[in-house]
Amino acid sequence: MAKLKNEISEIKRFIEFLEKTERVKKIDRYERTSKCIHVIEDFSSIAPENHRETIEHLSKVNKNYKNFREHALNCRRCQLSLESIFLFKGYENLSLFPEKVKKILDYEWRYNSEKGIYIGKLPAPSSGTFGPTNSRLVYITSLPIKKGIEEFIKRIQTPLALKHLSEFKIRRKKSAGGFNYFQADTYHKNPLYHTYISIRSRTKD
Repeated sequence: MAKLKNEISEIKRFIEFLEKTERVKKIDRYERTSKCIHVIEDFSSIAPENHRETIEHLSKVNKNYKNFREHALNCRRCQLSLESIFLFKGYENLSLFPEKVKKILDYEWRYNSEKGIYIGKLPAPSSGTFGPTNSRLVYITSLPIKKGIEEFIKRIQTPLALKHLSEFKIRRKKSAGGFNYFQADTYHKNPLYHTYISIRSRTKD
């Protein structure tokens, strides 16, 4: 019974978050297709068994949403829905992440204006002093990748004074569905602290 109460409580807090930030209205601006995530139903399905976040649980959540992330490259509704789920999960578990990611999640939690890049994947939680190698916080956008980089720098990196990040490097990638997209990566220059921040888009310019 305690487990069920905890899961219901988490779902209630998530719905309150959607309503308070008016994300429900933003999501409902866009028609839902058969490929779109259902923001509340899918959130309900990932309630942790013991209501205590673990590295394994967050890893499973990220894996389960891979196809939705790829679809979201062309779907604003799914961009909004995915960010709502991952931002809520991340913010409720800030202590698990490296400092830069904590700053970003806290900032995005409070940010309530129009934007063009949306969180679509959380990095693996940190263990010890440094973040794990090759872990990445992923943003998804319908903007060209260069515009997405510009927004990150102007809206996030500069206001939060995120120091010691490398310049973004753009590379072409192929999805599991076979279509091409672009990914821009930056990371902390200290080689022992290698958490990546990535932006993904279908177009470059």
